[in-house]
Formats: sequence, structure tokens, C-alpha cells
Amino acid sequence: MHGRSFMAVLENATGRGALCASVVSIWIVTLIIGTYLRSDMELAISAQQYSTVSLIASEIHRSVNERSAIVENLAQRLGRLGAVDGASAQALLESQSGIDPLFNWGVVVTDADGVALASEPAGHKSVGARHGDLPFFAQLKTADKPVITPPTIGQRSGAPVIGIAMPIRTPEGRYVGAVIGVINLREPNFLDQISNAKYGRTGDFLITDIASRICIASSDKRRVMNVGPAAGVNPLYDRYLAGHEGSGVAVSSRGVEELSSSAKIGTTGWLMQSVLPTQEAFLVVRQMQRRLLFSAVALTLFAGLVAWWWVRRQLKPLERSAVLLDEMRQGSRPRQPLPVEREDEIGKLAVAFNGLLKFIVDQEALLTRVAATEQVRKILTYVPGMVFQYCQHPDGTGAFPFASEAVRELYGVSPQVLESSASSIRDLLVTEDRERFFMSLRLSATRMERWLVDYRIRSSDGRIKWLHVDAVPELDEAGRIVWYGFVTDVTATKALEHELENHRLHLEELVRDRTEQLEEARNIAESANRAKSTFLANMSHEIRTPLNAITGMAYLMHRTGVTPEQADRLNKIEAASSHLLEIINSILDLSKIDAGKLTLNAEVIQIQKLLANVVSIMNDRAAGKGLRLNITWLRACRAWLATERASSRRCSTTSATRSNLPPRAASPSG
Repeated sequence: MHGRSFMAVLENATGRGALCASVVSIWIVTLIIGTYLRSDMELAISAQQYSTVSLIASEIHRSVNERSAIVENLAQRLGRLGAVDGASAQALLESQSGIDPLFNWGVVVTDADGVALASEPAGHKSVGARHGDLPFFAQLKTADKPVITPPTIGQRSGAPVIGIAMPIRTPEGRYVGAVIGVINLREPNFLDQISNAKYGRTGDFLITDIASRICIASSDKRRVMNVGPAAGVNPLYDRYLAGHEGSGVAVSSRGVEELSSSAKIGTTGWLMQSVLPTQEAFLVVRQMQRRLLFSAVALTLFAGLVAWWWVRRQLKPLERSAVLLDEMRQGSRPRQPLPVEREDEIGKLAVAFNGLLKFIVDQEALLTRVAATEQVRKILTYVPGMVFQYCQHPDGTGAFPFASEAVRELYGVSPQVLESSASSIRDLLVTEDRERFFMSLRLSATRMERWLVDYRIRSSDGRIKWLHVDAVPELDEAGRIVWYGFVTDVTATKALEHELENHRLHLEELVRDRTEQLEEARNIAESANRAKSTFLANMSHEIRTPLNAITGMAYLMHRTGVTPEQADRLNKIEAASSHLLEIINSILDLSKIDAGKLTLNAEVIQIQKLLANVVSIMNDRAAGKGLRLNITWLRACRAWLATERASSRRCSTTSATRSNLPPRAASPSG
């Protein structure tokens, strides 16, 4: 119901709008046609008028050139005679036939001061007249071509005259006089075609002198010898005088709107003009404009009826579409494309709406993906390295449809820059790594295998970065290869690897040097050990010999019979000798230990006997220091011990020897 009421309002509004648009269009077209009709007619009439003026100007210029040639010829012939002589000049003028029709007021020859020396016809009695005070004479003395004088009132005739003057110069170029052809504008002359002709019924022709603004000739006799409008009164007239050639419409100084055309007459300094009141010039245009107005009124009525019928017919499909849209708005019908009934504007509108509907659906899906992408981008902001999606185009270029924010830190560019092209970061590649980088990319694309590569870039501040790429290629729906992966900054890792490699190389060198030093030290130690063993063997042999002699002598003395005191002393000598022999054997054992050949023999020893032997050896030394050695044996102590005999005796003797201290440090009880 809402759609139908809307369509009723739309039909009424559209009908009125279409009717108004039709009427306005008709009248706008009518006004435009009327305006352009006048403009086109003005251009056509102006072109025709300018063509006529140009044709007349060229004819007048031809006539002026014909007369200028005659005057120039006379001046050249008189110049070859040297100084101007009145008789010879008169004779030359009289010999010329046909001058009268060209110069209706005769030809005058003057000297350098402007005094007339000869004239033809002689009846004008111009000889002796002074022309040197005329304004054009100063110009004539320096001219090298004919000079057309401005229109003036003749001194004798009192009529308006113009002259064509040519300086007389000797072969050396010296100015000696002038030849002047005079034309009386009141008498029949070559400008009568202007004076006697009208342009149209009310238009006129006129010739104006540019320098003086004086009208020389005109079909309107009131204009002759009158000065034209002053500067600023008629801008179009001022433009003509400034050199403009063409046509235009302007209000004359008499208050009449006129269509005028102007053309320069060669080098004469004159303007050929024609003027025609616009009332006559555009009479046909105004008649056509009135007919066009009547036609517009009739066409407006007819167009109104047709527009009303056409609008109602054209809006029928739109009404049905409005009903469907209203149902979709209320939710009673799902969103669906509108039917296209005709291939007209309404049909195009339905097609456009269907496209818009599809675009909205696609945009909603896109916004959903964008929201998800932004959420992922926020999550990946705190992930070290750049997570990316990279696709390669057929021409070899590539782009990043997705790149996390870490791209700013790694490459110094924003993710948006890389969405269309990856050239900005490709330019950062170090030259030495470029071929290896793209070769790995091509191999990954060809074999559809994992893309792994380490490469270097040079950042904007000149620093070198090592980057590691790890990505997996896949084919998308369009058949393009798309890589999904990440890029990390491995500059620190590369630096550490480089440092470890340097340490490894240095460590190998250090181990090699240390091994050589140890080998040398081992050789030195082995040599010293061999020398020590040799020394110990020699020393033990040297000590054993006298020691065996002492032991043997003590044994012999003991057998020969001795006192108890002597026997005790001999026993002590034997015990000390035995102890010294054991020390020598121990020294030899050191050599056996170095050679790894030492063997230990375990046996049971009596501790009391061992300690008594030690006391007997050390008692005299202790008595010399005021000490008394005594052994107190406890019942709880073991009387025997299993040990290596020689070692135990050495230990006990060594302990007793170390007790050789000051008296206050020794124990009275041992």
C-alpha cells in the first residue's frame, strides 16, 4: 500500500516535472535558436558586407597604385636631369598624354623649397604657388616612395583635394624637388563609385583617412571632410582605426545601432568602410524569431499532452519495482534482484540497482573480512617478525595483500604501500643477494615447495639487515601463486654465527699451539725424568758402597766382643744404616713409580718393636736438647699392624725426626 501511494505521488510529481521540463526545454530551445539565429545571420551578413568592402578596397588600391606609378615615373625622369628646371619640367608634363583623367586637378612640379615650377594643365595657373608650408612636405623630403597627402581644402579652388606626391632625387640621392598629382574631390574622380552608391536601402560606404580621422568620400555627403567620432566615443570605430579588419555592431555617434565592416586600402593609410542600420540588416531575423515564438507556443501544448501520457506509461515498471522494494524493506520478501522488463532507462535503473545490491552484499562480506583482517593484524602486532601474504603477478612483479605492522620496523614502509606493489622493498635488496633471492623465489614457485632464504637489505639509514623468509606457496582461485609465511630479523643471529665462526677458527689455532707447547713440555719432562732416574741410580750406587762398608764393619766389631755400651752403640749404627738403606731404596722406588713398575709387599710388623727402634735412634738427639723420650703402651692398642714394612718404618722415623723442635715444643712423655 505504501509503494502504491508512493508511486501515485511520484506519477503526479513526475508528470508535472516532465511537463514543466518539456515546456522549459521548448522555450529554452526557442530562445537559444533565436539567439543563435541572430548570431548566425549577423555572421553571414557581416561576412558578406566585409567581402564587399574588401573588394572595393582592393579596387581603390589598384587605382591609387596606378596614379602613384605615373607620379613616380615622372619624378625619376626629372631626377635624371639633375637640377629641376621649370622649362624642361613643363615640357615633360605637356608631353604626357592621359594625365587629365587620372588627376582631375592636374600635376605640379616643385623645387626643393616647394615652389611650383611647372603644372599641367597650364590653365590652372599653379606655377609660382608655394607648397612648402604644407604638412606633408617635411615627410616628402625623406621619403623614397609616393606619399598620399591628407585631405585638405585647396588654396585656389577652395574645394577638398588629395594629392599623390613623389620626391625628385638626383642619381646621387639628393632631394631637388617633387611631383604632385592633385585630385579635386568635388570633380569627377576615381572615388565616385563610393560617393554615388548606397549599401542596401539605408546603408552607406565611406573612406576615412586614418591619421586625421577625416572622411574623404562617402555616399552620405554629410560625412565628407568631417572628422569622425572622437577617441572613446565609438570603441568599434577606434578599433578600426587601430588596424582591426572585420565587422561588428555598435551604436554610432548619431545614436543609431549599425552593422559595420572595415578594411584597410593597401598602403594608402585609408579605411574602406560600410555601415548598415541593424533595423534593416536583421529585419529577416526578427521575422523568423516571431514565427519561432508562435511555433513554440503550439509545440508547448502538444508536448504537454505527449509528456503526460509518456510518463504514465514509462513509470509502470518503476511502480512494480517500488512495491517489491517496499516488501523487501518490511522483511516480507528476501533481498533479490529487481525484474528488468524493458531495456530503457527504467530497465537500466533496475540493472544498476541489482548491481548496487550485489555490491552492497560484496561490501558486507568484504567488511567482514577486513574486520577479521584488522583483528588478526592487531594480534600479530606483538608477534616478532612480519607475517605476510604475498602474491606474484604474471609480469614478475608482486604485492602483499596482507602484511602485519612489523613491516614498518623491518622495511620502513606501511602495509598499505605494499598492497599494490612490492617494488619499494625490492629496491632495498643488497645487489649481491638479489640473484639468490629471486632464484629461491622462482624455485619455490616452480616446485611448489617451501620458500626459505636469508638475504640482506640496506635500510634508509644505511644499516645492513639480515632477514629470514619462511613461507609456503599455494594456488588461489584465480590460479595465482600465493605465499603465506613470515619474515624475521636475524641480524643478531648472523652476527653471533659470524662471531662463533671466528672463535672456532681461533680455538682450533689455540689448541694447535697449546698441543705443540704440551708436546714440547712432555719431551722436556721425559728428558728430565730420564736424567733424574740416571742420577738416582748413580747416586744410590755411590751411597750403597760406603754404607755397606759401615754396616759390615759394625757387624765385625759386634762379633769380636764388645761391652754392653759398645754393643748398644753398634746396634744403633746398624739400625741407622738399615734406615739409610731403606731411604735409598725409597729413592729408587720413585724411579719405579715414574716407570709404573713399583710393587708393594704387605707383611705384619710389631708396632712396639718399631717404636722402640725409633726411640733408640732418636734418644741421643733428644737428650742433647734436654728431652727424654718414653713410650707408654696402652692395652687397648693393637700390638701389630699389617702394612708394607719399609714404608711403615720410614713413616715412624720421619715423624720422630720432625719432632726436632725447641725444648718447650717437645712432649716430655713422647
